[in-house]
Amino acid sequence: MADIKYNILFMRDDSPVRRYRLNPAWLRFFLYFLIVLVGTGSAGLYASYTLWEENVRLKAEDVENKRLLAHTETELQRFRNMKLIIESEAESDSLATIHAVSKAEQSTEPSTPPRLDLRDVFSMTDTGQLGLANIQTRLQGGRLQLSFDINNLTATDTLRGLVSLSLIDIHGQETDVSETLKDKLFEIQKFKNTKFNIELPGEIPEQNLFAIRLTLSDRDSGTVFFRETIPVERILR
Repeated sequence: MADIKYNILFMRDDSPVRRYRLNPAWLRFFLYFLIVLVGTGSAGLYASYTLWEENVRLKAEDVENKRLLAHTETELQRFRNMKLIIESEAESDSLATIHAVSKAEQSTEPSTPPRLDLRDVFSMTDTGQLGLANIQTRLQGGRLQLSFDINNLTATDTLRGLVSLSLIDIHGQETDVSETLKDKLFEIQKFKNTKFNIELPGEIPEQNLFAIRLTLSDRDSGTVFFRETIPVERILR
């Protein structure tokens, strides 16, 4: 049995027959090698598919976590803004009370100071399609310099819209200054940096400016993508 050899013949019409003698051990080696090669390849394909599925799952979790984080930060900022307006309103009420007491000494008619509705001042809209980041303002010489980044949170659609801006004074009065904005139209796939330099209206001097109200809406339908009221104190540089 030790002398057993396998003959392998190669025949072609235009050439002589070629014969190769092969030991059975080599055949077993090639067979085992082929089995190992196929097994390794199959294991590699399975591992690649498993890792690809895990990568897709992790990416989906990352997108969801970022969305939840952005929503949490937005809510936190909203609560901070409400705290500021409550503190400001309390101070205004104190001044109004002192003024009312002073007038009561001269008149018997009671005076009730007007009150602000915080829901109107800080009502917020967020469809999850657009977001604001890196908001900064500067007041100088009766002008307001405003810069911010508009982020497209859909990551797939190109969004076309326009920016609207209102100024809110310390008494809660809102003044729309959107008509004075230049380059207020936008068209973004990922993000866009936006800057405005506007002159403050005469009825709102620098010391009376309390907050800005930014609105991002669809250029054609007017649907509001994002709206938020932000105290100037939070973004002043």
